[in-house]
This record gives sequence, C-alpha cells and structure tokens, in this order.
Amino acid sequence: MKSVFGQNYCNQIQKMSKKNRSASSATATNTCAWCGKHIPKDTEIFSLGAKTKAGVDLTPHAGGVFPLLLMEPRRTIMAIVPLHDSPAKKEGNDLLFALCSQSCGQALKQALQQQLDIIDRLIN
Repeated sequence: MKSVFGQNYCNQIQKMSKKNRSASSATATNTCAWCGKHIPKDTEIFSLGAKTKAGVDLTPHAGGVFPLLLMEPRRTIMAIVPLHDSPAKKEGNDLLFALCSQSCGQALKQALQQQLDIIDRLIN
C-alpha cells in the first residue's frame, strides 16, 4: 500500500521534542491506530505499513511517531516512523500503524486509500 504525506507532516514531526516522541512511541505501539483501543502487552499486535511520497525524508525522525489527520473519516491516527535498520524499513515501509485486529487494519487501509483518492481529485 502506498500513501502520500507531504511537507506539512514533516514540519509537525520537527516541532515535536524527543521527549514527546518517546512518550508517544510507547503509546502508539500499544494503542490501535484505528479504533483507539488499548492493546494489552500479552495480545497479538497487527500492523499496517505505508510508503511516503517520493522525496519525503523521515530518517531524522526514525523511532518516533506523529499524528496524521485523515480527511475522511475525520480523525487523527498515530503513525510510527520505523528505525532505518528495522525489518519494517527494510521491507520498504516508511510508516507503521499498530492495530488491534485485522478488521481495524482493513478499515485503516481503506481510509488511507480514500485519503489518496481525495488528494488525487484535489490535485487533478
């Protein structure tokens, strides 16, 4: 799945302090990005990976998280920026989303695709 995230999101990340990113990272890995449900430590965590738009470099923010506003449905989700040497990054993922279930993963994937479709309509 590919996703488009522009310079505004990079600016948001730059404004976050390391302390906030660290605290947010812990929250982002045990909270479902889609439904917001707490994911207990002894429970399986599902994930969804995404690519950013070409030219967006999140390397300085690896290991952190940032809020991502979805236009439809209107909600904010937490995106995790994987470390450069992580398996997720090696598989080509620029962003990760922690999820409590496959159904939340499908819903988030659909919402991200809707986001892309909206952006494409606005641009074209």
